[in-house]
Amino acid sequence: MNLFLLLSPLYASIFLINPKEDLEICKNLEEKTVVLVKTTLMVKNVERLQWSEVESNVPFETSLTIFKMDGLSGNKKEELFHDRKYDSHNVFFFTSYKGAGFYSFIFNVDIKVPDFYGLKVEIFEGNPKSEEIVSGVDYQMTVLTQKVEELLSFARQNFEMEKAGEKDEAKYLMLYNYISKLVFRISLLKIVILFVTIFYFNKSVKNFFISSKIAK
Repeated sequence: MNLFLLLSPLYASIFLINPKEDLEICKNLEEKTVVLVKTTLMVKNVERLQWSEVESNVPFETSLTIFKMDGLSGNKKEELFHDRKYDSHNVFFFTSYKGAGFYSFIFNVDIKVPDFYGLKVEIFEGNPKSEEIVSGVDYQMTVLTQKVEELLSFARQNFEMEKAGEKDEAKYLMLYNYISKLVFRISLLKIVILFVTIFYFNKSVKNFFISSKIAK
C-alpha cells in the first residue's frame, strides 16, 4: 500500500523507511516548472526520540520515479523520470515538460536494516515565469504577505470611506496597527528564511556538481 500525499508548494518531512512500501507524493505543477528534490538518510535515537543525519556509510539505495498523472484519479499516464543514488545526501532535478497538471513522485529506499532509519524529503520548485529556484517556504511567505497587504488595503479603504465615531475609528486604528506589525514580522521572517534557503541550496548544488565531477 502506497503512501499518497497531496501537497501544497511547501514540503519537507521525514518518513520512517518501510521496504514493503513506496513513498508517493503528488504535486500539482505548472508547465516547465523546475523541481529540485533533496533526500537525506536519517537515523532515529530511540531514547531521545530525535532524528539526526546519518554520517557513517550505510549500504542503501534511494530511487525516484516520476509519473504524469491523469488528474486526481491516481492513474499514472507514463514514466517521465527515473534515477537512483547511493549516497546519504542526494539531489534530483526534474522539469515538468509534459505540461501543467499532477505529477507523482515515488521514492523507494532499499536498505538492509530499516527499523530506525528514515528518509527526509525536501522539495523546491522553480516558478516557470522566473529563472530563480525558490523553496516552498518562500512561496508561502509571499502568498501570506499578499493576503496581509490586502487586509491593509481594506483597512485604508475603510478609513477613507467610513466616517465612523470615535469608537469605530479606534477599532480601525487598532486593527491597522496590528496588521502593520504583522507585515513587519512576516517580512523579517521571510528575509531570514530566504537567506537560509539560498545558503542550503547553494551548498546542495555545489555538492551535486562536485559529486558529479562537473566541478572541483
